[in-house]
Amino acid sequence: MQPARLVRDKRTQPSRPRARGYAVVAAAALVAFSAGCASLTFPVSGIPARRVPPVLLGESKEDKQTIDLSLLRQKPPQAYRLAAGDVVGVWIDGIFGKPGELAPVHYSDRGDLPPAIGLPFPVREDGTLDLPFVDPIQLDGLTLVEAREAIRRAYTVDKQICKTGRERITITLITPRQYHVLVIRQDSGGSLTAPVPAGKLGSIVIGNTKRGTGHAVNLPAYKNDVLNALADTGGLPGLEAANEIIIQHGDLSIADGAQPSEAAMAECVAGAAGKVVRIPLRVHPGERPNLRPEDVILQNGDIVFIESRDTEVF
Repeated sequence: MQPARLVRDKRTQPSRPRARGYAVVAAAALVAFSAGCASLTFPVSGIPARRVPPVLLGESKEDKQTIDLSLLRQKPPQAYRLAAGDVVGVWIDGIFGKPGELAPVHYSDRGDLPPAIGLPFPVREDGTLDLPFVDPIQLDGLTLVEAREAIRRAYTVDKQICKTGRERITITLITPRQYHVLVIRQDSGGSLTAPVPAGKLGSIVIGNTKRGTGHAVNLPAYKNDVLNALADTGGLPGLEAANEIIIQHGDLSIADGAQPSEAAMAECVAGAAGKVVRIPLRVHPGERPNLRPEDVILQNGDIVFIESRDTEVF
């Protein structure tokens, strides 16, 4: 009698090719679910970033840093030099008031100016000072020490009203000349808020708004530069601003304390006639913007424009 042999029923055992197929499908499903649902519904096909042509890539911002802020201001002068628009205090003993009388003292609202002595006299548009009994005295470009000598010469040499060596002349600066500048910023905005549920304090910020703001700024002499204009209108541009400051050197009349009109703002954005200077805000280490000292000095009617940054899509 032969021993019994185990007989495998082929109907209950899968074939090897079919079993191998089941394993492949199971592995693919596991990979798909581990990668997320998007890989099933939205398959992505692309190329590695290293193989993208350089012409299609944006400029790298990884190592950029804020430019040297001293480039945005003018170099402080060794001495203040007078020009049209300055108001000086002048006192000549015996000419103004009685001999030996004390001169009036003026205290400035600004913290960076010392008290001024004398009667106020403006430097006229032609740079001259009009004082009694003498011809107009040219003061344009002179320091206060040089201006005192010019006044002394006018009263002791030219007209001989005062005796040489006994004259008592004082000249001080009461109000420095100012420059009227328009600053337009598109990086300023506000927050959109929503009320919180009853019983709770505060509000919920749901978004930000972008709107342009305009500032009519009066900058004193030797502070009429881009850095001081930005400091007076909210500081350096933030993340909402483009990577440049646009300066429109031109002639735009702005009344003292007046707010710029919508037409004036539109004219600035469109680029009115005049010289345009573009200053980058962030540069690579060691890179120096091509700026001249006169590019950042602002004059009457100049416009400083800060444009909003476009939304970047990757």
